[in-house]
Amino acid sequence: MKGLMANNFYGAIDNIKLFFVFDALLSIVLLISGNPTLLNAFAVVSPPAIALFVVACLRKENTSKWGKYKLTFPVTRKAIVKCQYKSHLLWSLIAVAFVGVIIAFTVLIHGNLYFVFGLRDALSLIFIGFVLSSLLGTIAYPMMYFWGAERTEAIITISAVISIGILMALTLLINILFGSHNISNFVFYMSMVVILIIVKVLYVLSYCLSTRIFNSKEY
Repeated sequence: MKGLMANNFYGAIDNIKLFFVFDALLSIVLLISGNPTLLNAFAVVSPPAIALFVVACLRKENTSKWGKYKLTFPVTRKAIVKCQYKSHLLWSLIAVAFVGVIIAFTVLIHGNLYFVFGLRDALSLIFIGFVLSSLLGTIAYPMMYFWGAERTEAIITISAVISIGILMALTLLINILFGSHNISNFVFYMSMVVILIIVKVLYVLSYCLSTRIFNSKEY
């Protein structure tokens, strides 16, 4: 299990190191300029972008035949899938932590020019990035195991569209239930908890589905 996690980690680094360089440069520009639009885009886009690169690792494994070679290890296919999901979650958390640090330093340097409701708005940006990152893995992995990594571009596109759709639907549902104006802090944070629970349940169900699909493969 540790070997698989290490392989997934280093495989992801190879895929996303160029994006991390770009993200680091973007964060420097943000820290210098303090541009509100750039801050919003940086916070919301960075975690999902990292997630997409992590998902794309399966294509690299398929091309190098590493995916089939892993099947010779003394581990179950369930363990292989579990490591993939754990790696995805780990990278999502790393991306979210990085975004949180950059947002904090931006506010320290330029003052709170961004968030009308203070920490609540900042958490919203970070939360959206994490939810999208999780949903991308939730949608993409079962399709990757079912259709194969050769269709990575199509799968990533479909996953992105469905993930955004799910987030919009959940947000709309919360607004219908609690109203979209003058939401108290308690209702706001409870709605975040509810959405997070739903997303995590979907993530677990996705893992179960991917495991079942992978176990049914003949290779």
